[in-house]
Amino acid sequence: MSEAQYDDFICNSPGENSNAQCPTGLQLGHYVSINGSNDISDVIVGKSGACVKSIKLTRIDGTIYNYEITVVGKGPKSGFTSSINLYFTDSTGDTYKLSIIDSSETTHTVSYNSSDAKITNIAWKND
Repeated sequence: MSEAQYDDFICNSPGENSNAQCPTGLQLGHYVSINGSNDISDVIVGKSGACVKSIKLTRIDGTIYNYEITVVGKGPKSGFTSSINLYFTDSTGDTYKLSIIDSSETTHTVSYNSSDAKITNIAWKND
């Protein structure tokens, strides 16, 4: 079994309503690390306990989409009245949104097509 590979993003303001960039982009099959740490749950956070534990980019053989971002995380404890919204921007400048509402830790995905699928920016905001 091979060891997980990470691409490091830089976040100047960890916490709620922020973003992180990686000029070389998140490569296929790799996970996100931020500021040199593989534990991103204290960086990508929202209100009422919302956080993201991991992010991975993969190629899929879908009939419609070719790429998928897999996120393990949980939404705010305030129920279905709020969420943490994640915005993933690829190397072409296209942005894909994922909203996490469920307050239990689960796996979430967003699928997309792109001529250059590497993710270069991740932003997050409370809703």
